[in-house]
Amino acid sequence: MAQLVKVATFSEAAETLDLIKAKYPSLFENQSLVIRRESGGAYVGGLGGLKSAEEAEQFCSKVRGGGASCQVVATPRE
Repeated sequence: MAQLVKVATFSEAAETLDLIKAKYPSLFENQSLVIRRESGGAYVGGLGGLKSAEEAEQFCSKVRGGGASCQVVATPRE
């Protein structure tokens, strides 16, 4: 997963992802944004459905190039 946000509430995560998506529409065309709750209670949101850590890193590099934060995180298999 390419993590774009980590916040306390689901609504805050959704709002932040919407803002990022609006700022970088070409990066998110045909992409699947996801929000998950961590065991500690925080909500993480980002781009799911990536095939590898390398693919996630390539995406994050583009996001960081635009001035936003992004990090590659492992997610449990669904």
